[in-house]
Amino acid sequence: MGDIRASKAIFAGQSVPLILSRLIGQSRTMDLLITGRVIDAVEAERYGIVVRVWPVETYEHDLAAFLAARDAGERVEIDREMFEYWLDVLPPVFMYRPVELPDGKIVNALCGFAEGDEPVTVFWREGDRYFAERIKDGR
Repeated sequence: MGDIRASKAIFAGQSVPLILSRLIGQSRTMDLLITGRVIDAVEAERYGIVVRVWPVETYEHDLAAFLAARDAGERVEIDREMFEYWLDVLPPVFMYRPVELPDGKIVNALCGFAEGDEPVTVFWREGDRYFAERIKDGR
């Protein structure tokens, strides 16, 4: 991963520097955008640019399992940075209200997001841990 335009003195505009600096910090963003240095997937995961990296040998299997879990609406734990990223990127469908999850558990949702006709993704906090789960009807 890298921005090869930097070697031609063409720098990324629009929202790339803004979003990237929120994910990985200003120093790392400037390093990548000004130098055009290319980083591998492991370093991108360490920086927080990507959430997970799968080995080439098990990629197809791991991807299929991930997509099945996502489509089934399984609950996932996320970090605070990921929660704040979603809050910055998408306007919430709702904020701060009780929501019943598919397993019957009622949570005090911090917010819910949806893209188009997709199911709503609900975010909530338990102590210092953040969770997300997709629900069919949450608008």
